[in-house]
Parts: sequence; structure tokens; C-alpha cells
Amino acid sequence: MVFERQTSSVVEVKYDNMVLFSMLVALAGSIMGIIAFMLPDDRIKLAGILAGATFVLEGLIALYKFKNRDGAKIFLLNMFMGFGLIGTGLLLILLPYNQVGTPAFFLGVGTILNGVLAANYGIWLKVARDAAWSVLIALGLLLVIIGIIDMFAPFARLSVCQFIGAFTVIDSVLQLTVALLFKQRAEEIKHIFW
Repeated sequence: MVFERQTSSVVEVKYDNMVLFSMLVALAGSIMGIIAFMLPDDRIKLAGILAGATFVLEGLIALYKFKNRDGAKIFLLNMFMGFGLIGTGLLLILLPYNQVGTPAFFLGVGTILNGVLAANYGIWLKVARDAAWSVLIALGLLLVIIGIIDMFAPFARLSVCQFIGAFTVIDSVLQLTVALLFKQRAEEIKHIFW
């Protein structure tokens, strides 16, 4: 009985940390996106660095969730998505920007990776018969659609920095929504997967 309580307590702390870190990264990403949105276009590299840093942080959180999953199958895909997000973020940070297509393409890739991860969570919750599955699937699909728009149809009326900032904010707000849903459904998710 004591071992069970300690195990449950450890899982609870790890899960709470996962949700807290996810929320903090989403808030930081929103702030970095707002800053990028307000930059003049001659600061495109800085906007790309801010967006790239957001994806690197999201990738680190995904890896943290994978490492601390303690057998929870819902986080199995996080390792691959974490490395993908980190790689995408580093490309956004390191590549030179000759045209709007470079940052737009990699913003799209990172947003699609986040969408796949959200949809993956939704699929696992559907398998577990949790009522929140449809919200996560919808958010995942929305992120994938936004990512495709990012990659292939950047908005001509926005400056490059506005484009980078706007899509960093959109991605971060949707990531915050996923984290808040995990916080709201914490007891059900812990019960299902641990």
C-alpha cells in the first residue's frame, strides 16, 4: 500500500510538471510570437530565431514527456516529435532568410509536427474512451491545416515578421489549449494511462 501511494505520488508530480512546463512554453511562445509580429522586416532573422526557439522548447517538452512517461503509452510518439521539433527549430534559427518561403516552410513543418502530436493524444484518449478525444483530434487537424497553409501559401498582406509572429502565436495558443485540456482532465488521464 505504501509503495502504491509513492508510485501514484511520483506519477502525479511528473504529470503535473509535464502540464506546467507545457503551459509555460506555450506562454513563452506566445510572447515571442507577439514580439516577432511587431518587428520591422529588416529584423526577419530575429523573428525566425524567436519562432525557432519556440519549436526547440516545444521539442524539449516533448522529450521530457517521453522520458518521464513511466509506461504511459500516450507519450510514445513524443520522442520522434521532440527531435523533429528541435531540428525544425534549429533550422529556423540557423538558416539564412533570403525570402519568405524559408521561414514559412519550417514554421509549417513545426506546426504540422505539433498537430500530429495533438491528434496522437486524441487517438489515445479515444482508445481509452475519454470524452476529450475529439477536442484533441480537432486541435491536431487544425494545427496540421495551419501548418500546410504556412508551408505553401504565406499571406501576402502580412510582412514576413508579422507572418512569423502570427503563426508562432497561433501555434502557441493551440499548444496552450492542449495543455489546459490535459490539466482539466488530469485525474482521468492519470487513471487511464498509469
